Amino acid sequence: QFVFTTINDETGKISQYVYSMEYRKNANKQKFEKVKDLDAVIERVHSKWLTFMRKKDTSPQCVASTALEVLYVFSARIGSVGNSAGGTSTYGISTLEVRHLKFAPGKLLITYKGKDAVQQKHLLEASASAEAKILYQNLKMLCEGKEPRDRVFTYDGVSGRPKLLSGGQINKWFQKLGSPVTVHKLRHVKGTALFNQLL
Repeated sequence: QFVFTTINDETGKISQYVYSMEYRKNANKQKFEKVKDLDAVIERVHSKWLTFMRKKDTSPQCVASTALEVLYVFSARIGSVGNSAGGTSTYGISTLEVRHLKFAPGKLLITYKGKDAVQQKHLLEASASAEAKILYQNLKMLCEGKEPRDRVFTYDGVSGRPKLLSGGQINKWFQKLGSPVTVHKLRHVKGTALFNQLL
């Protein structure tokens, strides 16, 4: 299904798969079929996670819903633990650390190195909407009392101790709320909506 692979000199591991034009064409067709499936239900799924966000607590459901809102609003990538590029650690929303969030009255700037070490910047203004205000408040709550290198998205475990929220848990919650696909397709749904608005 692929033509050849490239190997990273430093790690000796596969760093990229290079595919044929025909494979790319078929893969894109399948991808956008999935985007259409999500687009059909996104409003309903979005309203469900907003309901849990409004609880403003550190339950797994509220924290995962807050992460979903960040992913949706900023068309961001979810990320996974241990990602790096050129020896530099990279991040996604699920692996954000407190130091990546800079709060000001009514504003929040999120900056981090994302995929391929590309600098990411997301500006949240609490006054933009009711949902933005809740998101601002929830993120501030999740950062309170934590050290700069502590993870933002943690929830209260059964023992009462904070537990790290993984990308897999966010995906499971997204699908439990009614999504037919993973959170990665949120980027494509948002992009399609923006493209249609521009047209």
